[in-house]
Amino acid sequence: MAMRGRHCGGERRGLSIAVGAHARRGFFGHGASRNRRDGYDAPYRTPALFGSELGSYGASQTSYTTTALVVLAIAILAWLPTRRGTPEQKTAGRSLLAAGIAGILTFLSLAVFLAPLVFGEIASFRYVCPVLVGLAASVAAIAGTAAAPLKSPLFRWLPLAFAVVPLVVFLPSTLHRARTIARLGTPLAFLSRNEIATAYTQAYAPYVHAKLQDTQRTRIAGIQALVPPNEPIVAWVMTPFWFDFRRNPIYHTDPYGLAIPWTKIPTARYFVWEYAGGVVRPEQRYVEMMNDSGASERVAGARALAFIRDLETRVKNGTLLFNDGAIAVWRTKE
Repeated sequence: MAMRGRHCGGERRGLSIAVGAHARRGFFGHGASRNRRDGYDAPYRTPALFGSELGSYGASQTSYTTTALVVLAIAILAWLPTRRGTPEQKTAGRSLLAAGIAGILTFLSLAVFLAPLVFGEIASFRYVCPVLVGLAASVAAIAGTAAAPLKSPLFRWLPLAFAVVPLVVFLPSTLHRARTIARLGTPLAFLSRNEIATAYTQAYAPYVHAKLQDTQRTRIAGIQALVPPNEPIVAWVMTPFWFDFRRNPIYHTDPYGLAIPWTKIPTARYFVWEYAGGVVRPEQRYVEMMNDSGASERVAGARALAFIRDLETRVKNGTLLFNDGAIAVWRTKE
């Protein structure tokens, strides 16, 4: 299959420019930075439970914290009148109270205590959202059922009235999100900021469209054809779904896969690496990750850079089979 780019059949052939510039720019033109911090001593920042901004995802810390408090308030309001009710009502009330307490503790655990061990403040608020959505809806529904036999209309309707609060606090970001979806035709949450949405329409959306076309499938198929059938391949590309996983065992990775403690490079002679392109992260991004407030982000950044250095060493000491300026294929020495 004919492919664009240059095929290099001999060891090191076609690599003189890249290898010569490696000390200054990094192999294949990556910008390298020496004497950088390893990122593991990045300062811990106490999450702001009542902040006003969550990066490009819209809403705010205040919205999520308010929702967590509403869940607890509903549970307490539904539990109080059941203390003198029937055994069934007491059981329902205690269950609601336990759910409310568990919800607020889960929220605090993810958004505050585990934030420095996970992805930092912003991402931790995002990942606690499914917990709050499930709890708020279920606790409000159960509270109404548990309070139905009670004669007091106050305790019957007040918990449900509290359930309206999250709708109010999330209303501005919800309307903005709806307008963004209508304008861009995608529900991607990180497009809340106008500048990011603009960048998406100008670059990312066309990139995604192009990578889903048959031309990209043909390109990846041609690259894979350089490797003999049944030979294992270690790959790091942006469109791994176009590989024929029946033809070759494919070991694909990404920065967060590399961050898993038990990750190791499988035994393989062939490597495929997409080192440049529209959504390929520059090395500076991994340096920034190494100074993130979340430990897992720092580990992912550090190990991604270490893997890049390992790939550079392997390609420099192996036989380059293909390099079109974005994707390289090489075979290590026997």
